[in-house]
Amino acid sequence: MRRALCSAALLLTLVVALVGCGEGPKPDMTVTMTQSAFAQNIITLKAGDLLAITDPAKGGARQVLYFGNVGQYIGNRNGPSELNTAKGVEFTPGTTRTFTFAKAGVYEVTSALSPKMNLLITVK
Repeated sequence: MRRALCSAALLLTLVVALVGCGEGPKPDMTVTMTQSAFAQNIITLKAGDLLAITDPAKGGARQVLYFGNVGQYIGNRNGPSELNTAKGVEFTPGTTRTFTFAKAGVYEVTSALSPKMNLLITVK
């Protein structure tokens, strides 16, 4: 009886652990960075879409992204709050972060460390 209870408890723990290890929602679009550019400069999303920005482990470089243009921060209160700060969001090689664009509009993302690195996002 005791062995059966231990087995049941172990099985329950395993099931809970597996359910809690989900990868989360799948991004609607992924943009990859290089050392000083985005792989795509212009993208279009639908309101509510999830955008993944990835700094690949190979060929990537440390970047700090925020709303703006040519390396200068320009706030955009309609966009994801993580990008709407002069501190920005840090990426290092191997990092992927996701952002939800809930409202229609035009958003510009730039890198504080690579001013020529700009991404234009149109959300419909």
